[in-house]
Amino acid sequence: MKLIGSLASPYVRRIRVLIDELGVDCDFEQIQVFSKEGQEEIFSYTKTRRVPILVDGDQSIWDSLLICKYLLKKYNRPQIDIETEKDLVLINEANDSAISLFQVKFFELDPNNENTFSKIQLKRIKGILSYFDDELKNDSLNWGIKANFLFCLLDWLTYREVFEWENFSALKQFHNDSLSKDILKQTAP
Repeated sequence: MKLIGSLASPYVRRIRVLIDELGVDCDFEQIQVFSKEGQEEIFSYTKTRRVPILVDGDQSIWDSLLICKYLLKKYNRPQIDIETEKDLVLINEANDSAISLFQVKFFELDPNNENTFSKIQLKRIKGILSYFDDELKNDSLNWGIKANFLFCLLDWLTYREVFEWENFSALKQFHNDSLSKDILKQTAP
């Protein structure tokens, strides 16, 4: 089994964390996603031109949520219930918005988040993080798929300096409490 992706991708990182937690023997192939060669390799596995990509025998699986579900089923682990999956989709939406903001800055299209598109992405991220901050204020979150996805989002937001989320007190506490996990240290971008 092989995982293809970049070190900086929060989507790839969450799969690396899951693979470690499952104890799965899996090679990690790091590629440069913005390079011509990297794009060609990605395209050879998926028409989405995105990472992560999990290659298992003749099968290629892309999208971190699909990969999670595949690995949990393959290794006879509890499946993701609908409420958790809805939260994972919310985390993905926030991540997608944040990556859009990063790309807009990276390609110098809107470096100060002043256009309508950027403002919509910022509102989406803020709304989703507010939801999770409120959820964490009312209930603790045991480490698992949802915590993994949420941590990787928060850590990536800090790494790329896309959105200042530190004023969400419950999220900040969750992030700080999770930092000591060895696998999170090992997979940090």
